[in-house]
Amino acid sequence: MDLLKLLRDRDAGWVRITFAKNYSYELKDVIARVGLPGGPSDLRRISQEQAIDTMTRILWRDLAYRKELIAEEGAHQSALTFVNEYASADAEFYNNLELSGDSSAWFPVSDSTFDLCLLIVNKDSAVCVLAEDDD
Repeated sequence: MDLLKLLRDRDAGWVRITFAKNYSYELKDVIARVGLPGGPSDLRRISQEQAIDTMTRILWRDLAYRKELIAEEGAHQSALTFVNEYASADAEFYNNLELSGDSSAWFPVSDSTFDLCLLIVNKDSAVCVLAEDDD
């Protein structure tokens, strides 16, 4: 996966992708190692399918104005590739968005007006994607 192309294609706001070793740390330690402020209460454990959906949301539209940055199908394919490439079979997935039916709750993890985070925690590594936008 060409991460630089991915970042260039998402031409809005800021995106930070952080990789870190995981020496069986607790979630709070993994969060600190990838540079996220806050703690585990800011994140929700999600399924692999929801992780792909989160990454699609990060790539597809800017967070402030919902302007399409990458065609939805292309964003989904890139998200699928990203999650499959960086998640092991026993990975745990987290984000800062809770979707339930027609309602949602968002838990900010940065000082930006809008942000969306995907954290993939493997047994020996972690990767965090944080997209931020300001209004």
